[in-house]
Amino acid sequence: MKKLLVLLMFVAICATAFSQSISHIENKNHFYRIYNEKNVEVKAVGDYVGTLVGHGSKFFIVVKNGFYDLYDMQGHKYKSISTTVGDIVSVSGDTFVVPDERKVSRRNEAI
Repeated sequence: MKKLLVLLMFVAICATAFSQSISHIENKNHFYRIYNEKNVEVKAVGDYVGTLVGHGSKFFIVVKNGFYDLYDMQGHKYKSISTTVGDIVSVSGDTFVVPDERKVSRRNEAI
């Protein structure tokens, strides 16, 4: 019975940790400090990971050495994308926007 109770508590804690959202990120003393919607610091990640581009509710993006690196709320890198895709112009919710440069250049040629 105690093992079941401990297991249920662990599942509840994990579910709470993953249901949180990033409220804001501050750069203090060479660390990116990630805060949840309750304004509680969830994680501190060294700013050596790169320059912060922006954050959504469940991830943040940094740029370093020609790559955009996507990190989850716990500070784990889960994706790298080459900066050759273009500039990230917007980060919000669970998405980020990179304009299609081909369409932009076609519009400029038509003018």
